Amino acid sequence: MSRRVSGWSAAFRKQNAKHVHEKMNNDLNKLLTAEDVKKFKDSDFGKDAVKILGSATDETTHLGRVEYVTVRDYLTASICLAMQTDQAY
Repeated sequence: MSRRVSGWSAAFRKQNAKHVHEKMNNDLNKLLTAEDVKKFKDSDFGKDAVKILGSATDETTHLGRVEYVTVRDYLTASICLAMQTDQAY
């Protein structure tokens, strides 16, 4: 009986180690690269958002819906990128 249990245990550990290795490889492939962050910052979308933020320095500036959505999406994406790459912008 103990042989069966040890055989089952060894098979389970082997299968589990394989699964953990596959998961680590998948996670590694999903990571952003510095090139991805640079593409985002240099995109027209990113440049437009930075221009809008730069021009909206005082409290009297009113943003339209398009400008608001552009800045909101840019800031949200920047926060997500910063959290994933562990860098501050």
